[in-house]
Amino acid sequence: MRLTEIAFGKPALPGVTKERRRRGASRTRPPEFKTSLMRGIRLPVCFRYGYVRVNWIDQAEIGVLNMRMKLLSSVALAASMALAIGSVAHASTNLITNGSFSSSTYAAGTNDQFGTGFGGQGVTGWTGGSGYQLYEGTSPQTPASSQYGGGERFYDSFNAASPDGGAFVAIDGDADVRGSISQTLNNLEIGKVYTLTFDWAAGQLANRSGATTEQFAVTFGGQTINTAVLNIASGGFSGWQTATMFFTATQATQTLTFLSIGTPNGLPPMAALDGVSLTVPEPATWAMMLVGFGGIGAMIRRRRQTLVAA
Repeated sequence: MRLTEIAFGKPALPGVTKERRRRGASRTRPPEFKTSLMRGIRLPVCFRYGYVRVNWIDQAEIGVLNMRMKLLSSVALAASMALAIGSVAHASTNLITNGSFSSSTYAAGTNDQFGTGFGGQGVTGWTGGSGYQLYEGTSPQTPASSQYGGGERFYDSFNAASPDGGAFVAIDGDADVRGSISQTLNNLEIGKVYTLTFDWAAGQLANRSGATTEQFAVTFGGQTINTAVLNIASGGFSGWQTATMFFTATQATQTLTFLSIGTPNGLPPMAALDGVSLTVPEPATWAMMLVGFGGIGAMIRRRRQTLVAA
């Protein structure tokens, strides 16, 4: 048996609506207040103008509501597991030293050439090659101290900080002075897959003109992966890109190298680099990810069963 409404209080006078039983009573319906008398019974209760209206929900409706609540709980749990998995993976230790390029021996507020050819190895944790590399410790429009004098700066179009923020390095892709930077990593686990992420961009020095192309060739151990090729208009700037690559360690000690490759010679094509990170999921991370994925799968199966039952 299902009761839809029970009213308590004085009956309405003939010809007078319930809303007007009380003198001065508002015509606006007040909000309903939900309460519960026992498990499985949900009662919307409305105290209005001297009487109480109670809507009872029968057992069939209670079963449907319970299945819906279980379904919503399953979806929420699955979403929480996914967020936890992402947080654990993101928390893996970065094996790179000074991946943000925030540390150097150069004077604060300056841009400087570095490497074996000129300027010395002033970028902490990194080795500059024999080509042309610039350490951009301040605004890209500030002229750098280099073997070519003090006029090496980027066009004003290079006006966005990298996602990592702060300092970065700029590496010439001209084949005649092709630049590179590298870092050697120890205690690697042979056979493990390492995840490399970095931010990079392409631009042009302000004392040149003409369209250019630019990309990085990234080598870790004996494996090399190239980024996409960026095509830059004369005096232009590509904006920052984020790249992700996967390398399998074949030795306990390997060198990570970024080689700039650009065209044409003489303009020069410049690649910027920042936010370098190399990580490997730890055993505990893999375990938590497997548990999380298993939980999500169980929730999906349970959801299907619930929908079929409904």
